[in-house]
Parts: sequence; C-alpha cells; structure tokens
Amino acid sequence: MRRICEKLWFWCVINVAVFALLSFICPLHYEENDDIAMCMIANGVLSGSPDCHLVFINAVWGYLLQTLYSFTISVEWYTLLLALLHIFSFSFLTCLVVREHKPRYVTLIFLLLLYAFWARIIVCFQFTTTAGLLCAAGCYGLIQKDKSSLIIGAILVILASMIRFHAAALVGIVLAPFMIYSAFKNKKLWIIFFSLLCGVFLLHYA
Repeated sequence: MRRICEKLWFWCVINVAVFALLSFICPLHYEENDDIAMCMIANGVLSGSPDCHLVFINAVWGYLLQTLYSFTISVEWYTLLLALLHIFSFSFLTCLVVREHKPRYVTLIFLLLLYAFWARIIVCFQFTTTAGLLCAAGCYGLIQKDKSSLIIGAILVILASMIRFHAAALVGIVLAPFMIYSAFKNKKLWIIFFSLLCGVFLLHYA
C-alpha cells in the first residue's frame, strides 16, 4: 500500500475526487474579476474572436487558450486548464511529501495542513493562487534527487511564471533560502536554478 501511496497517479485520482467534492459543496467561483475579464478576452466574448493577449497572463499561455477556443467555445478552457493545473501540482506536492518517509504522524499532519490550505484556495479560485501553488510545487520538485521530479518541477515553475509572473516570483523569493541550502548540498542544482531563472525571465520579458 505504501508503494501505491508514493505514485503520482494515485494522488491525481484522489485529488480529482477531492476537487470535485469541494466544487460540488462550494460551487466554484472566481474571487477576482480579473479572471472573468481574461476569460472573456480568451474566449472572444469581448472582441468577437478568441484573443491571446490576457493582460496579466503570458501570451504563450494565452495563445494556447486562443487555439483551444478557436477549436470549440463549448468548453470553458480557461477554467478547465486552471483546474487541471491545480489538481496536478497539488498531487505532485502531496506525492513528494509522502515520499519523504517521515514518521506517519508527521506526514499526516503535514498533509492535513496542505489540504486545509488547498480547500481554501479552491473555494476562492483565481489565477494568482494557481500560479503560487504551481511555483511552490515546482520548487519542491527541483530540490528532489530523482530526475523526473526535477523535470516536472521545472515545468511547473515555468507554467507558474506564465500564468502570473509576480505571484510565482513572490513564492520563489519566500522559498529561495531552502533552494539555496539545497544547492549548497548539491552543486549541480546551481546550474539548474540559474538556467531555469534565465528561461523564466526571458519568457516573461521577450
């Protein structure tokens, strides 16, 4: 059973159910009007055709949404993609926590705190907290020893910077001491961190 609990797919299944349950109990709604406005820009309600220029969100992510809305507007892609990122990033985070092999009561307490936090940001859904969650999960993945976690972590950080650069940057600054400490223990992480940082800034300011 422990091996199953350390699988990412297991937590994805669990958290799809949790997300669905919370969304049913407390109907999903956006906390800020910014999300509503950007959703209307992306799906073409404001301009008459899907647009990738979403004010606070990187145009690369906006182009993905524009393409999807051009394919069909019957699906609310803006909300769906944010929800999927929410579920995957939180599943990745919980999976890594379980893999730490801490005493069971420590893991349980940590998971309860994480789920309480996640429930709060699901109820008040917005792109800013989604970016923050993505960045936090990504940073945690970057300090893991296995290559797959490093790759997933890097992808999540890049996605976080595209969805809300300033939110991702704030989370990155808060977690920077832990990242630096890990880099001193593993010199190769310096190269990874620097390359990722350059990529994020290039993507944002290009």
